[in-house]
Amino acid sequence: MLAKAAEEQQRQGAISLDDLMAQRLETLTAQQQVQDALSDHANASQALLLLTGYSAVLPATTPETPALTAALVETPAWLSNLPSQRLLERFDIRQREEALKASNANIGAARAAFFPSIKLSTSVGLQSDSLRTLFSNGSGTWLFSPQLNLPLFDGGRNQANLDLAHVRQQIAVAEYEKAVQNAFREMAGVLTRRQQALGHVRNEIERVALVQEKVRRLSFELNAGAAERTALLGSTIRIAEADAAGRKSLDELQQNRIDLFRVLRGAEPTTPPQS
Repeated sequence: MLAKAAEEQQRQGAISLDDLMAQRLETLTAQQQVQDALSDHANASQALLLLTGYSAVLPATTPETPALTAALVETPAWLSNLPSQRLLERFDIRQREEALKASNANIGAARAAFFPSIKLSTSVGLQSDSLRTLFSNGSGTWLFSPQLNLPLFDGGRNQANLDLAHVRQQIAVAEYEKAVQNAFREMAGVLTRRQQALGHVRNEIERVALVQEKVRRLSFELNAGAAERTALLGSTIRIAEADAAGRKSLDELQQNRIDLFRVLRGAEPTTPPQS
């Protein structure tokens, strides 16, 4: 529609040939974006089929409602003031603790020494200061200092078992400490990305609102004969672009929610199969 209107204006001498070519290029770009989106949707559907066997036809579009957007931005109750003990449910942590048990280690002593007991998140589900200060700002080095106040291993060698350098020579202890550090590092990363994703969503919501307001004003001007129809059509394209960016930001936030569950359970990230 925009390209045809531009062609008519060019025939009437209202716009230059360069302006017409710019409108045609914009139309072709929009058409290519549609094709790319359809291709991405088909690839995602195929990956879902291969992964789960779910073969029901999925809708090509799922318009986001204000209620859904608000639900995604809202902090889940389980993420508010999340205690670090939730990381003890991770598969890798549990596996390392079983290895410690097999070495006759005291799990309570191991947790007290190597596992920080902190709040992972704030009341609004963002990274807590306690979690942030576990790592150096520049290199991301683990800053937590273990304290051995209880003998880690049974067998009467209590003094040696209170020596941090000595117990770290045990492979099971070294692997447990590494798993704990990795769990907290992944949690810090996913909460940082959550904050970024929330910022993107809020920015795109504001952007869409501004473009919609511009279209509303242009509609009044068009009805009053004070604006060209191509200006309104161009702004309508801006709305579609802003809406697409907003959907991408919502997808980013939804992916972060999935990553949160993965980090809390310690599952390895997977790459969807390519069709």
